[in-house]
Amino acid sequence: MRAYASDESLVVITSGSSSCPSIPEILAVESEKQVVEIALTAWPADVCTADLAPRTFTLDAARDLTGFTVEVTDGAGGAD
Repeated sequence: MRAYASDESLVVITSGSSSCPSIPEILAVESEKQVVEIALTAWPADVCTADLAPRTFTLDAARDLTGFTVEVTDGAGGAD
């Protein structure tokens, strides 16, 4: 996974099944620590392809996140 700040957005690039991508969501922004926490949740599907493809998501951050560290958790709450 890659992420970068762009204006007031966080651009997140994931890789995985092209038919069942992981879906990122901003959980919290800690301005004092300059940390943004995102969760990756599995696509709701019964069958997924076994390929590896990139997928880009643009998340509204409502602020400039330049210089922030991105911490990632899975949808079940575990840290990656």
